[in-house]
Amino acid sequence: MSTHTNANPRRARTRGVQVLFVALVAAGILTASALPVVAVPTPDSGPVAGGTSVVVDGPAKVVDVASDSRHTWILTDDGRLFAWSSSHGNFSGQVGNGTTTPQLLPVEVTLPGGVLPVKLATPDGSLSAHVLGDDGWVYGWGYGPSVGNGSAVDSPIPVPIAQGEIPGGVRLVDVWGTWALGDDGVLYGWGPNPGNGAGASLVPVAVAPGDVPTGVTARDVAFTGFDQNWLVGSDGKIYYWGGVTLVPTALPPGDIPTGTRILSVVPGYAGMYALGDDGWVYGLGYGMINLEGLPVIADASVPTRIAQGDIPIGVSITALAGGDSNLVMLGDDGVVYAGGGNDFGAAGNGTVGGITPWAATVQGDIPSGVAPVAVRAGTYDCFVIGSDGAVYGWGPNASTDLGGGFDGTATLRSSPTLGPHFVPQSMLFDGVAGASLSGDTLSATSVTPAHAPGPVDVVVESMLFVGSTATSYTWSVTYPDGFTYVADVLPPVITTLSLPDGVVGSGYSQQVQASGSAPITFVVASGELPPGLTLDPVTGVVSGTPTQAGSFEFTVSATNVAGSDTQAYTVVVTLPVVPNSDSTLAWTGGVVAWWPAALATLVIATGLLALAFTRRRHS
Repeated sequence: MSTHTNANPRRARTRGVQVLFVALVAAGILTASALPVVAVPTPDSGPVAGGTSVVVDGPAKVVDVASDSRHTWILTDDGRLFAWSSSHGNFSGQVGNGTTTPQLLPVEVTLPGGVLPVKLATPDGSLSAHVLGDDGWVYGWGYGPSVGNGSAVDSPIPVPIAQGEIPGGVRLVDVWGTWALGDDGVLYGWGPNPGNGAGASLVPVAVAPGDVPTGVTARDVAFTGFDQNWLVGSDGKIYYWGGVTLVPTALPPGDIPTGTRILSVVPGYAGMYALGDDGWVYGLGYGMINLEGLPVIADASVPTRIAQGDIPIGVSITALAGGDSNLVMLGDDGVVYAGGGNDFGAAGNGTVGGITPWAATVQGDIPSGVAPVAVRAGTYDCFVIGSDGAVYGWGPNASTDLGGGFDGTATLRSSPTLGPHFVPQSMLFDGVAGASLSGDTLSATSVTPAHAPGPVDVVVESMLFVGSTATSYTWSVTYPDGFTYVADVLPPVITTLSLPDGVVGSGYSQQVQASGSAPITFVVASGELPPGLTLDPVTGVVSGTPTQAGSFEFTVSATNVAGSDTQAYTVVVTLPVVPNSDSTLAWTGGVVAWWPAALATLVIATGLLALAFTRRRHS
């Protein structure tokens, strides 16, 4: 079993996801809105007893797919490249794993020097494969004369293309088949007819300007059968070369309205299809469905508006991909439309046979809620990359061979069928598997096992599948200290069952006490405290000086991470007791009235005592 581990998602996977996705956006494979955010496990803490349901990012996502009649290549969001072949494929090493025998299930393909692939090139007719690396260079393998490394010998492993006429210091920023665009704005080609006016070349040569105006650079390039090559310039026009035409030549506009700029071009049978900025598609070549509203075949030597088919009036096409006799398009209504020669189910609507002028594909295996984010096409097969990071395909699916189709079978598929995708296999907490694992290509969920207090690493392990067939390739990402076990936490219980009454103008301080694990937060859950009093949320002390008499009912809540408790209280605030004012005046008046009499009585008594004492001495 082959494994792939990212030990630190904030470092290793940052390069593989964030940096790689920036390159994918720059290459036009993804939109900026599709950029993923690497999330930490949620929640990131729980009790030592276990039982916490934890959700983390799903496994790797497939972000690009390429195919010809006998080979399939996929690129994942963490920079992994996989390839496989039908039972009649890989004769020149097109898979790229060092073999030249059929590889019916995906094998991993690596670039030299740890370079990460960021874009797959459209294959050039089952001969060779190329990718753009994150080092700004192109790597090729397969049929020697079209690899571009200066040798005519087949290469079963990726090798860098030769320097050729590419100036030193120039970085390559895009790749299509056997052409690459330099950051100097020059298009370089190699292989049977690179477009330099001199014929085949084993090394990159600068494509001759031909009719392309000075300052116009390549926006898209397509290779079709019969040695036909198509270029979309930054001026929004189409140029072609092939056969006896050795340099880019301006293509007449045909049905393309004046002022409409062409955005991209894809292969068609002995021709091409082009997407205009007016949201419509124009094609030329043999057997193109070209008459608007009429499901008939006709040859077209100039760009001709395609038939309306099932595409609703007012819907614009935002992306397209094409092969030999198949075209797949994405509408701004979120619907995928496809068709062409339907002998192999190109329409994707569950039918086989006849000519289908752009039918709306059926849901097939695509889950409800999963949106198409990109469309791709092989020589005969069509693909949708879903927002769940899985590939769904339809077409012959290697049905003329003995195996090696995009879903691991050799069965014709006439509706979207699940192809390559990753499935979560386990979630480990400090090496111990969680329980009740569930997940898909978007996320994985598992329940924590029991563990001692403290932080632990969380590891998510996934496996690559093609359809329902498991491969030998696993994928894992580690979240260091991704989950923290905490000691058992007791919920609060309020133990103060009542509070004393208060008096207006007199200080008041009473504590609402609660048992349980700290920290505990106290709040007035309902009702109101007597005016002038406040509740301390940390200590639970009700304090202050009441300013208003009355009966006040309120409920205090005590809360911690384990739960909460409430207690209702009634506090009566009364006015202070003051002596009666009339009694005080009477008493005061009494003092004034009786003190002279009392003094006289005291003098008489004193005299009597003195007389009695004198008589006792003389007797």
